[in-house]
Amino acid sequence: MNVVCYSYFISEASVYNKPDRNAKRYLQFCQFLPMLVRAHHSIYPGWKLIIYHDNRVMELPYMKALNALHDADLINLRFMGVCDSICGSSGMLARLNPAFEDINVEYLACRDIDSIPTPRERCCVEEFIASGKAVSTIHDNAAHAGLMGVTLAVKAKRFKEIA
Repeated sequence: MNVVCYSYFISEASVYNKPDRNAKRYLQFCQFLPMLVRAHHSIYPGWKLIIYHDNRVMELPYMKALNALHDADLINLRFMGVCDSICGSSGMLARLNPAFEDINVEYLACRDIDSIPTPRERCCVEEFIASGKAVSTIHDNAAHAGLMGVTLAVKAKRFKEIA
């Protein structure tokens, strides 16, 4: 099984959730979710879509639709508790959980919740799979550095061995 995984959470440490954001506070990522789900099924047919989420997003506008998609088995929602930090185990790092929790996961791609899957990205992931390597990153934004704010793809079994 192959998986594309996202984390959907609210962190006061995020620039998007600062008090001066007024009416848009906490809603930055809601606008991407309808496109993300549709694009996933087009760009990654046959790949499971998992969204880890914290308790704070459960009241946001699109969560009702996400729950309906979950009930229809079109996505998989997984509760991860209260967000402890942006990159922590109940933040962006939660996107790696399927590589460690499910022995049936062969490949895992992790994305930011505001990144809509594209054919170009899928080609990069396929190139990574063909390479036989354990880890791949796609840095598609100059503001992203390291491994968390990018497209990260791993061969789950090999990644667990080296992590």
